[in-house]
Amino acid sequence: MRVRPFAMVVLALALSSVASGVCQDSGSPSKTLKTPLVYRNAEYGFCLALPAGWDGFKVLADHWRGKGNGSEETGPLLTIRNPRWTEDEPYQDIPILVFTFEQWHKVDSGEFNVSAAPVGPSELGRNPKYVFALPPRFAGFDDAIGTDEVLQLLSQTPFQAPCSTP
Repeated sequence: MRVRPFAMVVLALALSSVASGVCQDSGSPSKTLKTPLVYRNAEYGFCLALPAGWDGFKVLADHWRGKGNGSEETGPLLTIRNPRWTEDEPYQDIPILVFTFEQWHKVDSGEFNVSAAPVGPSELGRNPKYVFALPPRFAGFDDAIGTDEVLQLLSQTPFQAPCSTP
């Protein structure tokens, strides 16, 4: 899939909004996603609101790997998967990298990388134990369905770490 320069600018703006924690108001209720579902992760201490259409979502647990300066780092990777995802029609996932503060400092200072992208992960939020981030180039670089919905969700819904609601 060829990504047009305009699409890259839109994607960069959406990701910078997510990274800075800015919630954008579309100004129109019809463009605002309703997020009645909340994914709560007690193990790592964060929450993320999801649209009603994600009822039945799955969370896949894996690990990220990073290399640099002759060492290798690893940590949890949680992927929130749209329930409509199939092998024939993959929907855009929401991958969340979990870092310790020490690991995040190393990534942030360039001591190691978690991908071949020329930019590092985008911070979603943090709590007293962990930093949560989106991988670089997680959206818009494949043919996944629902990329716009995921980017809109992440720009409108604050990532909570720790959860502020019961």
